[in-house]
Amino acid sequence: MPIKTILSVSMPGQPDDDIRAAAQFCAECNAHLTLVLAGIATPPPAGEYSAELTIEWQELRRIELRALAERKRHAQAILERLEISFDIAAEYVGPAGLADAMGLRARYCDLVLLHRGALSAKDTASALLAGCLFQSARPVLLMPVGAKAMPRPGNVMIAWDSGLESARAVLAALEIMSGARAVRIAIVDPAASSARDGAEPGAD
Repeated sequence: MPIKTILSVSMPGQPDDDIRAAAQFCAECNAHLTLVLAGIATPPPAGEYSAELTIEWQELRRIELRALAERKRHAQAILERLEISFDIAAEYVGPAGLADAMGLRARYCDLVLLHRGALSAKDTASALLAGCLFQSARPVLLMPVGAKAMPRPGNVMIAWDSGLESARAVLAALEIMSGARAVRIAIVDPAASSARDGAEPGAD
């Protein structure tokens, strides 16, 4: 399946280099970049003194929303200089709503590109990854710190277990694998039978 639209998520404090790297990846794929800037909302106060804290909480929300708007203007300026096709969206959600929000956004793209910088915050990393990976039905490309995302990698390894997840992952990665010099299939303790992994596991 051709990769035409790529989603990249930017979390608070994530370096601008990750945005530029996502833009470069899209340029090499001739794809449109959808950049989602996530703003993590402070939960409302609860308990005995919540009424007294409501005004402070509302002011904190205004500060967070202004910071998110400034991040959007900053990202807009970066991407306009790079002259690629892009759009920017902002999501202001609490930690509990992050997975749903990112999963919904990802469903409208062909690939999710996540840099490790987006997963650096322990309180939001699992929700972000769960939303993109399990609530979108879209492939996720996870980039290590300092690594360059390559739409045509030289070497690819497939972890194959004859399951539905493996089949879907391979299908989603065909566009990326098509230009690789070598594709290797790794199978751990396969069951050689027609009911499991086939008479010759991995051959098909």
